[in-house]
Amino acid sequence: MASHICALITRFVALAILISYTIVHGKPLYSDKAPVTVLTSEDQLLDEYDYIVVGGGTSGLVVANRLSEDSDVTVLILEAGPFVPDPLPIEFQAPYFAKSNPRFAEYAFPIWSSEPNKELFNRTASVVAAKVIGGGSAINGMVFGRGGPKDYDAWEKLGNKGWGWKDMKKYFIKSETFTPPTEKQQRELNITWDPATHGTSGPIHASYPPVIYTFQKDFLDAVKKWNIPQSHDQAENAVGALWYPNALDPANNTRSYAYTGYLQPLINKRPNLHLLADRTVLKIITSPTPNDSGVIAKGVEFAKNKESKVSTIKAAGIILAAGALHTPKLLQLSGFGDRAFLASKGITSRKTQHLPGVGENFQDHATIKVAHSIPNLTEAQTGLQMDTNTTYRSEMLSLYLQNRTGPYTVSLGNAGSYLAMLHIMYDSQLTLWLIPSLLASNASTHLSPSSPQPYHKGYERQLQTLITDMTDRSSAFFKASSSGVFSIMKPLSRGHVRIASSDPWDPPAVNYRTLSHPADLDLFMYGIDFMRYVFSSLPFPSVETSPYAGIPFDGSEYNQGWLKKLIRENVVVGMNHACCTAAMGRREEGGVVDERLRVYGAAGLWVVDASVMPLIPAAHLAATVYAVAERAADLIRGRI
Repeated sequence: MASHICALITRFVALAILISYTIVHGKPLYSDKAPVTVLTSEDQLLDEYDYIVVGGGTSGLVVANRLSEDSDVTVLILEAGPFVPDPLPIEFQAPYFAKSNPRFAEYAFPIWSSEPNKELFNRTASVVAAKVIGGGSAINGMVFGRGGPKDYDAWEKLGNKGWGWKDMKKYFIKSETFTPPTEKQQRELNITWDPATHGTSGPIHASYPPVIYTFQKDFLDAVKKWNIPQSHDQAENAVGALWYPNALDPANNTRSYAYTGYLQPLINKRPNLHLLADRTVLKIITSPTPNDSGVIAKGVEFAKNKESKVSTIKAAGIILAAGALHTPKLLQLSGFGDRAFLASKGITSRKTQHLPGVGENFQDHATIKVAHSIPNLTEAQTGLQMDTNTTYRSEMLSLYLQNRTGPYTVSLGNAGSYLAMLHIMYDSQLTLWLIPSLLASNASTHLSPSSPQPYHKGYERQLQTLITDMTDRSSAFFKASSSGVFSIMKPLSRGHVRIASSDPWDPPAVNYRTLSHPADLDLFMYGIDFMRYVFSSLPFPSVETSPYAGIPFDGSEYNQGWLKKLIRENVVVGMNHACCTAAMGRREEGGVVDERLRVYGAAGLWVVDASVMPLIPAAHLAATVYAVAERAADLIRGRI
């Protein structure tokens, strides 16, 4: 009886909301054809929305959720990829599939090739971008760590008030529900954390899997032998040997991501929030301001595929959350970018806004692998059978399907060492060689010859900020992993993302420009040396098997030449952590959005995804993207 009364009350409240909205706005909150969140056709759309969110990925779902908390605000999400209904496929649930998902192609744009990288002997790289509700958080490695305070303070130093750690911390906490490791994990693995840095009621779960391979502890212990301290998990003290959680729901050991946290609980329960999937936004519709000083965003053009009809939908505000590869593409197609470059692609409307920074400043975490062979390690140490024994893997999948335990709860691991500059080189090498050489060089010479001049000013300020942090042991610049992977987490090289043509169905032209700043190549050589020291400090013998094996880092011109050649041949251009291509900053320094994430030269247009980061943090990006999007929602709503 009580449940029946509650249901009646709920229906009455919903009806009251609909009636009040109709009275105020002169139209129903949704058409009689679409009393649901997930739409299936254009016929179900309203004539106009308060906000259109372009991209139903990590940031887009956060912002759509928060904006639609106001019941009189209508929000439409347009996503190029599919909506995957409940029950979610096992490939979305089991963390092991973060390593290798057999259905990956269904949930990503067709993989395309980057432009040739001059410094890598003109090698190209495969470019990957998620195309599914939940975006990158649906298919990433599930590592859930934050950058250190210095990473976000650097954003603020570049002129972005309110984006330092002091202001960002609460948004990291707001997005998270943290579950501590078990007592056994605390005792045997020495996992520690600071409760004051974690959230307890956010949409995204952060926890440790029931299975943690112990070689990770052996690696951290070896790192600590080189005077590198152990820190709490990667929540605030993000430098040193540390453990970090996964985006994992401990109730059932499944992936926790933007869909499960921010959209799934709202489906058919929030009538002012609509989602239309499998729709690609082609262009932002704008009109000139009365004095012709800029433009006003009015809506978007979109279509299901290249052969289908192009539709339009109006909104008072357009929010770009298409990701660091597609947001700059959409801006350029819509007339925002370097005017000369746009004209070369046939985009010459008088509404064009000269924003030279669009698509510049592209950053990712480049990596090398200093692999070692370690005989006689056990399954408990490495989980090797999961990668080599198909029968065992099949048995473990059955176990996971039965009770959500076993090795299928493990994604990409939970331990790494985040290193400051002074962890991999001596003070004299840093202060008497690296920093003076950086200060003496002309920063602009390391940018692409086609990079517009205003961006050069912004890049010079970035370098000054990074150089200041190089002597600080609380600022991480590198990551070393037990797999032998060494990553530059704050590269000095910069790439770019630009439209290949005026055809919106063409993928963007992506140029990583990895190692275009020569200091990155030198730093990788120090990384090889560091990894060798660590593996030599393990409690059991190891033999280096990487391409660099047998070549000492001894300062000789011959050996350094060989190492540099091998690094160029083998470096991986990124970890699919694309960011920074519509950077927050001063317009005259190549900034694309201001500190409130408003696109310069446009009213009613925001960017809320990883594009807005001016500098890449020393962390996997998911946790930072959630925090950026949470803050973005507060900015758009006028709460801050």
